[in-house]
Amino acid sequence: MEYLDIVDENGQPTGQVVEREYAHRHGIRHRTSHVWLLIIEDRHQRRSTMITSQIPVKDWYDVIGEKTIADAVLDRIVHHSLRVELFGESIRKRKSKSENAYG
Repeated sequence: MEYLDIVDENGQPTGQVVEREYAHRHGIRHRTSHVWLLIIEDRHQRRSTMITSQIPVKDWYDVIGEKTIADAVLDRIVHHSLRVELFGESIRKRKSKSENAYG
């Protein structure tokens, strides 16, 4: 189970901790989503930022949790981005299968 620190409307910790699923289901602000926003806002149109993920962009709303924060983060990321999507089986999985076949 994963627990998140809850923050108020200014991003300050409230001292409360709730389960991730509960926070996302009820749209409760938490530290994880606000850290994303702070990082992206700090770098937006000033510095390059490379983000890698195994989660498709369409599912980032669920990961970030709070729709308003997700909108702000994704708007800044996607606006001036070069996006590269890779498809197919991972090399790590392929390598693991071949090692298991001979080892």
